Amino acid sequence: MTSFLSKTVKTLSHRYDAENGILWVTTPQIFDLSDIESLMTFLAESSEHSMDVETIWDLSELDFGPINREMIETMISRRSEISARRESRIALVAGSDLGFGMCRMYQTMSEAKGAVSPGKIHVARTKQEAFDWLISQRDAAKAH
Repeated sequence: MTSFLSKTVKTLSHRYDAENGILWVTTPQIFDLSDIESLMTFLAESSEHSMDVETIWDLSELDFGPINREMIETMISRRSEISARRESRIALVAGSDLGFGMCRMYQTMSEAKGAVSPGKIHVARTKQEAFDWLISQRDAAKAH
């Protein structure tokens, strides 16, 4: 039986899939940086999983129109402040071409700024693709 911890941080909802060790975060159409900060606080204080938990961000409903480079840089800065998150894998699910491009920009800038190790972020079109990538990366790490 799968154990889930489900909560809502302001407008972000998240659940922890204990069986697979993955945190699933879903965004609404619009959210702000305080939501990200609230989620980071939750990650730091959670007793259900480690701070470096693998995470799938479902951004498929997010309106990327208002998101700009400054906001992306701020999100990268917030993530880099938590060293335990540097090695954690995250998969971003983008529901539109604009979202996919913005997520790739986040991935590239995160790696370039050293906020995350290369290969720790993946941009996917579906939740299944994101899940499969996380599991394959975990399996590949175990093989080494």
